[in-house]
Amino acid sequence: MEQAEYSTLQDYERWYWWYRAQRAALLDVMRSLQLPAGARLLDVGCGTGSCLRMLSEEMELQDFGFDYSPHAAELWSREECGRRSLGSANEIPFANNTFDAVITVDVIYCYEVDPPTAAAEIARVLKPGGKAVVIVPAYQWLRSTHDDAVHGGHRFTRSRLRQLLEFAGLTVTRTTHLSTALFPAIAAVRLLRRLQRVEANGNGNGNGHAPPPSDLRPLPGWVNRGLLGVALTENLVARYIDLPFGSSVLGIAEKPAN
Repeated sequence: MEQAEYSTLQDYERWYWWYRAQRAALLDVMRSLQLPAGARLLDVGCGTGSCLRMLSEEMELQDFGFDYSPHAAELWSREECGRRSLGSANEIPFANNTFDAVITVDVIYCYEVDPPTAAAEIARVLKPGGKAVVIVPAYQWLRSTHDDAVHGGHRFTRSRLRQLLEFAGLTVTRTTHLSTALFPAIAAVRLLRRLQRVEANGNGNGNGHAPPPSDLRPLPGWVNRGLLGVALTENLVARYIDLPFGSSVLGIAEKPAN
């Protein structure tokens, strides 16, 4: 992720509808796993640490995380630093069979990460019977400057995520899309911005060597609340049925006990 995006992300994660809805969906999934109190949870590519903070507040878990970027580490609190570290998803800095659950959100698709290696590393650090929860962006045709800003590589389909986890030796128990209701609007905005970028470059009005911009933009409060309401309602539906399309893919897998 571009350095400037970390401070932007820390601000937006507090209030922006996308991040609030994503954390709510993640909390629903984690509760459904019925982890025992005191279970050890690892966040692969924890970024600012917001997901871990939320889960540690809502569930009685021992939370650990690491991130590739020292810019992310600058945003961890003094209390968190004892349970956070720098490291790569390609070489997770923990021993075999350490964690009851591993989560990773929009990290495996980053171009610094080799997805098969990262999936194998997740399987390695999970205890037998441990659970993996993986969220990745969907559909390569949705790529935009946002992906460039966060160093996103190849986006996923449900089948590709399932194959990745199964190849790592994990048993996939569920895959579903997220952000289905708002997907037409998200796709339209992404495609429109791509056309505008192509037109600007063709007219010689590109930004040259300026860092690529992400999709994060200020929103009127009523718009943000409306989008959040739609997304949270969809989360309720996703508790019970798998959604057939959307801008993200969620996969849940388990490490075999034997």
